[in-house]
Amino acid sequence: MPLRGAARIMPAMIRALHLIGPDAPEDLLEQLPLLAGGDDRVLSIGPPPRAGLALRAIPCPLRLPALAARALGRRVGQVRVVHAWAASCLAPGAWLARRRGAGLVLSLPTAPAGAELDRLRRLLRRHGAVVTVPTEAARETLLAAGLDAGRVFVLPPPAEAPDEAPARRRRTREALGLGG
Repeated sequence: MPLRGAARIMPAMIRALHLIGPDAPEDLLEQLPLLAGGDDRVLSIGPPPRAGLALRAIPCPLRLPALAARALGRRVGQVRVVHAWAASCLAPGAWLARRRGAGLVLSLPTAPAGAELDRLRRLLRRHGAVVTVPTEAARETLLAAGLDAGRVFVLPPPAEAPDEAPARRRRTREALGLGG
């Protein structure tokens, strides 16, 4: 039985669902076009982080992204991978990934420190997400905090010539299990 309203917004099966939130940093948003394929969809949990992004917004009750999960579930059918582009999108993304049997990827602009790192470590262990960070130093910080080395990857900011972008996009998508 299809989800009520899902056909209006999403096709029956999408390859990757990219979730962005108000805390998604600009440099990660610049990587989004390199990773999002034609069968992918991009949704914003709450208002988009900047004007001009062509995407659908999911209501975010009380400005708490975790409360957006149920609305997300009503609007998204089957998906292979949920990609959270901000830590605030991890909880709703994990909720949807569990219910759809999908993989979960979290991209961070840097490794958090202190209490935020402890909180993130607990969330990542519970949700089993693959994590991308922009530098080897950020990766080492997450590994020192006890994250599994096989689940933390470096995804540097785009700095290649434009003619290299399609090949880089394909390699990155393959490394994350999103296909070519």
